[in-house]
Amino acid sequence: DDYAEVPQLGMYPATATAVVPTYNLGDADDATRHEPIALSREALALIFLGEITRWDDERLRTVATDTEVITNPGMPAENITVVVRSDGSGTTEIFTKALSAFSSDFADAVGASRQPDWRAHSRAVTIVEGCGNEGVVSAVVSTAYSIGYAVYSEARATGANRARLVNRGGKAVAANVSSVEYALAELSGLLLESDTLTADLVDASSSTAWPISGLTYFVLRKTNNGAGLDDAAADTPSTGSSSSSSSS
Repeated sequence: DDYAEVPQLGMYPATATAVVPTYNLGDADDATRHEPIALSREALALIFLGEITRWDDERLRTVATDTEVITNPGMPAENITVVVRSDGSGTTEIFTKALSAFSSDFADAVGASRQPDWRAHSRAVTIVEGCGNEGVVSAVVSTAYSIGYAVYSEARATGANRARLVNRGGKAVAANVSSVEYALAELSGLLLESDTLTADLVDASSSTAWPISGLTYFVLRKTNNGAGLDDAAADTPSTGSSSSSSSS
């Protein structure tokens, strides 16, 4: 919508990326478990909405897939600290679009936004803010019993814990190149239906797809007047921003 005000600019898809929940369970962290925790899509949305406020909530201790019930062992009896971006960002837009697809309650209360007013709309017990992907990951790593979100490349580079999600296909999946590729393969056809060459890659139905995926874009002048790249999407060092905007 921002680009309707500057019709001389066009958005051109560059890469696909994942936004991942990153968490810190304090003394009960991943050293004591074989795999990262698994969360349902709705439970993740309800955490950021503030409907789920404790790590030992039954909706976090067990999660059902199409084929099994996964138990997350040793979930601490502690309140959840939610870590969010303090700045407007494409990462937040992808994340809130996904949470809105996962939960109608989240869609009604918060909705998809580059910079939602978390304190006004979320009932989370404690909300901490970080600037940029690196700020969120740093806050999660340094804050026991917290959960936040960041692009995959930043979370992976710092070694932060990254939760698995049960996708719409009913399977617990991890964010990686392959699961993003499956989301892209399923939903990239939406680009051909768009007048603006944009598409959302959230909540794909494939059992192998990561449900919080998005495209990054270059923003270029549409005319050949010698003008070049105006603003490369800069949400991550190697990928970029959201499925509907170009700045981080």
